[in-house]
Amino acid sequence: MNRQTLTPGVAASKGDYSLEAYILGTNHHQIEVSTNLDKVPEAGALRVVAFSNPKNRSGFPARVFAILS
Repeated sequence: MNRQTLTPGVAASKGDYSLEAYILGTNHHQIEVSTNLDKVPEAGALRVVAFSNPKNRSGFPARVFAILS
């Protein structure tokens, strides 16, 4: 989980954005470029995500934090 990319997958780095188009086309959002993920366990944590209204926007900031059990 420590490796962060600006796009969902290796294909996008080669100019193939079909996966990103699929994800966004299913009315879902993706979170990119998170920091401190190395401090969160791979299992046993609850991640909370809050963001502003994304309508008619190509990108927007998100507030993300983890609750550890």
